[in-house]
Amino acid sequence: MLNLLNKQVYLFFIALLIFMIGCSTSLQEDEFTDHLQLAESYQAEFDYDQALKHFFKAAELDPNNAALYYKIGRIYGIKHSREPANASIIGGRINQQSRVKRRKESNYHLAVKYLQKASDLGHINARQLLRAMYDNTQHLDVKY
Repeated sequence: MLNLLNKQVYLFFIALLIFMIGCSTSLQEDEFTDHLQLAESYQAEFDYDQALKHFFKAAELDPNNAALYYKIGRIYGIKHSREPANASIIGGRINQQSRVKRRKESNYHLAVKYLQKASDLGHINARQLLRAMYDNTQHLDVKY
C-alpha cells in the first residue's frame, strides 16, 4: 500500500513538473510573438530603432531564428542606405578616425554581421543579399 502511495505521489509531481514546463514554454512563445509583432509594426512605421529593439528581444528568446537576423540585417541595410554618402568627409578632407570607427560600427557592417548570422543559420535570402552586397560594394560609401 505504501509503495502504491509513493508511486502516485511521484507521478503527481512528474505531471506537475511537465505542466509547469509547458506553461513556461507557452509564456515564452507568447512573449516572442509579442516582440515580433511589435518589431514588424515599428518597421512598417519606419521607426527602425524601435523595430531593432524588439527584434533583438525576440532574438534573445529564440537565438537560432535565422529569419530574425535576416530582418535585423535588412534594417541595418536600410539605415546604411539612408546615411549621407559623405559622412566621413569633414571640410573636404577624409576624417580617418571617423572612418576607422565607422568600419567597425557602421550600419553597413552591422547589416553584414547579421545577414551573415542569418546565412550561417541557413537563410537563403540572406546569402543572396550578402552576395549582391559583396558584388556591388567596392568601398564603404557605396550604397546597395
